[in-house]
Amino acid sequence: MNILGMLMGLINVEKVKPGMVLAEKVMTPKKMMLLPEGIELTAAHLITFQTWGVTEVNIVGEAGVDEGSDMTPEEKEALEKELKIIFKHNDISKPLTKKLFELACMYPGKNL
Repeated sequence: MNILGMLMGLINVEKVKPGMVLAEKVMTPKKMMLLPEGIELTAAHLITFQTWGVTEVNIVGEAGVDEGSDMTPEEKEALEKELKIIFKHNDISKPLTKKLFELACMYPGKNL
């Protein structure tokens, strides 16, 4: 799955409700896996997120904040390729750089 596909369901844990399904595994800020992809969330899971400092999760079928959603899949793919060239000298695995890349993908044509 590409970065834009993953972002489609990224939402704040405060908006997550029991019964929602994880689109990808949930990791703590220290990179420990809490829950695998595909789990239907319960109230206990939401407490676990708070306990471990998880602030966002990827939920199946949730749109999240996707300002680029009116783009076609081909346009999104082209944008991502262009941004990878721009970010080629940066380590996208670092949290701040990753977030900047994600925002650039979400807000095409905007000055971030």
